Amino acid sequence: MRSFFQELLNSLRNNVLRTVLTGSTIAWGILLLVVLLGVGDGMQNGIYRTAQETGLGDIESSLELRPTQLPYGGYQKERELYLVDKQLSLLRTTHATNYKAMEPYFEKGSAVSTDFGESTILCGTLTKTEQGFNQDRLLSGRLFTAQEHDLGERVCLLPDYEVSKLFVAGQNPIGQLVSAWGVTFRVVGTLDYSNPFMGVMKIPYKTYAALFPNEVLKYKRIKTYPRTSDHTLLTRYEEELKSDVRRLLTVDPTDDAALTIISPSDAENGIAKTFRALNIMLWIMGIGSLAIGTIGVTNIMNVTVEERRREIGIRKAIGARPKNILTMILGESLMLSLFFGIIGIALGYLSVDLIGYVVEKHGWATRQIPMGFDSQTSFTVFQDPSVEPGVALGALVVLVVAGLWAGYGPARKAIKIPAVIAMRDK
Repeated sequence: MRSFFQELLNSLRNNVLRTVLTGSTIAWGILLLVVLLGVGDGMQNGIYRTAQETGLGDIESSLELRPTQLPYGGYQKERELYLVDKQLSLLRTTHATNYKAMEPYFEKGSAVSTDFGESTILCGTLTKTEQGFNQDRLLSGRLFTAQEHDLGERVCLLPDYEVSKLFVAGQNPIGQLVSAWGVTFRVVGTLDYSNPFMGVMKIPYKTYAALFPNEVLKYKRIKTYPRTSDHTLLTRYEEELKSDVRRLLTVDPTDDAALTIISPSDAENGIAKTFRALNIMLWIMGIGSLAIGTIGVTNIMNVTVEERRREIGIRKAIGARPKNILTMILGESLMLSLFFGIIGIALGYLSVDLIGYVVEKHGWATRQIPMGFDSQTSFTVFQDPSVEPGVALGALVVLVVAGLWAGYGPARKAIKIPAVIAMRDK
């Protein structure tokens, strides 16, 4: 066995330049695959972190009712849909095992102003029950007290990125007054919104009800808080809830536009599908680069067979069997693929680590988006790139198999060369 490997090494050393050039295509192919997968992983980690920071990872869904698009049960289409308190109480009882809470939600845009400035802000309600789940990320100050909820006091939680628009730079907004809808609210806290497009000024639900008593008689949007984060269970819970709401409101079961549930699990599932497609594309690109290396192995083995025709003929003449010739050629192909494949994987891991280090050092992983004045927000687009060892090992196995396949054709060709012809001088 030792002599066999020694022979293979001698064959490769006798053609150093050709061996290195061929091996470099193999190493480059698997290096490129590892780097592509590592970069894809870094992008996925960054997007998932942004999803968590912007609230897409919160276990909170929103049931929204819109005008019907189909006639049903004696009703015409374009019928306004809404729930009343009695129906909401029934849904809470029926789905108590699936949902921790179901709370009505109202929001309305308003020009919010102070002596310093003014900004148009979306204002939404917050019930005492919802606040107990701590879905909002408090940046400074405090949340509403039980008394403020019960008495419907005029207090608010302000989005952090609006502070610079409403107050002098450096001024603490806590305890300050802001005006909306012609009334004043006292700021008791600021909320951390990494995504400014989702920022909402929060006020107690009973405060909103006192300002707009007629609006809160009809519930067109219900926030639901499921007891699980499992996507399969969430989907089942949502379908059961929609089915009961359709039955309560006499809505066509096929009228999907009239009743929808907006769930962060849908967003996460969409992100997961996107990255699955991206990973497939990266694998295709990486395997394409491996294929180039495989073609190089095929060519080098064909050249090797041509150059060693006389040697192969002599081996046959002195009794070498076809399997010995086959083993010799395939062994060389295997050693070439395995050695340079390992080098490629090692360089790939080093490259992924280097990319992660450079991106983090230069701050390229986080992008700042200006929001007017001196306000801005950040999004993470790249974080902790890595490649699972099992994936790299699988790629190496694919490469080795491809190398053996690449060497099999030339090996078969060598077996078929008659000894007498092979030993002739060219």
